[in-house]
Amino acid sequence: ECELITNEHSGREIYYRLYPNKMKEVEEWLKPFQQMWENRFNQLDKLLKNKKINSMLNKSLPEFNIDKVSNSVFIRKEFAFPLTLVWESFTNSEILDQWWAPLPWIAKTKNMNFSVGGHWLYAMVSPSLEEHWCIVHYQAIQIHESFMAVDAFCDPNGIINEDLPTSIWEANFTTNNEMTIVTFKISYPNLKQLEAIIEMGFEEGFSKTLIYLDKLLLKLNKN
Repeated sequence: ECELITNEHSGREIYYRLYPNKMKEVEEWLKPFQQMWENRFNQLDKLLKNKKINSMLNKSLPEFNIDKVSNSVFIRKEFAFPLTLVWESFTNSEILDQWWAPLPWIAKTKNMNFSVGGHWLYAMVSPSLEEHWCIVHYQAIQIHESFMAVDAFCDPNGIINEDLPTSIWEANFTTNNEMTIVTFKISYPNLKQLEAIIEMGFEEGFSKTLIYLDKLLLKLNKN
């Protein structure tokens, strides 16, 4: 009907003729349908990816292990997002401010220099505007692999409060299939400081922030 091919009989032989220019007409006629199905398949792909991610989010709760022999806290968390995005969420102050503090508190960065010898000075701010200041000094960094830092409570100018616990954070980033795995070893100088930070609700608070980070990464990953 579209006259792409015609045939002509000559005795016992049949001659076929192809008219390629007719393909252009067919292509133009099919274009709206092609675009429609591409959009539908893209929507389906996005829906399936979101369902898969949501399924992973529900299964990936932080794992905590407190070792009073070594005065350390070990944490493991899986994220269903690219390593580069997860790394950015721990090393970029604009993202850290969106999730680091347990709700309803918020984190507020005063200054940050993510480099060896640099620091991150920030405050945890309550709804009543009460501020608890902390400073993180970066000791070692392997981009997209690991970093080590000393974390301490301080005043707004970064002067460390020696009466409150200090800790050494060792963070490692690896991948397994489509998951990014982040592990922490947080070491304290003595058992007294470890027990003090536990008494302050560190495990519950940091668990909540890591779970909230999952939701934030889902939003950032769509952008």
